[in-house]
Amino acid sequence: MDRDIKKQIKQLNQKLRSVFEEQDRNQSALRTQEQAEADFHELKN
Repeated sequence: MDRDIKKQIKQLNQKLRSVFEEQDRNQSALRTQEQAEADFHELKN
């Protein structure tokens, strides 16, 4: 029983790490998008 719980915790920690990594990628993409929009508006004006 204890071993199963440890295995589940390990799996959940791996999933959580994946979520955080995806969040980092999304945040980076968002910054890139915002910068592209700012550059576009600057060129347009």
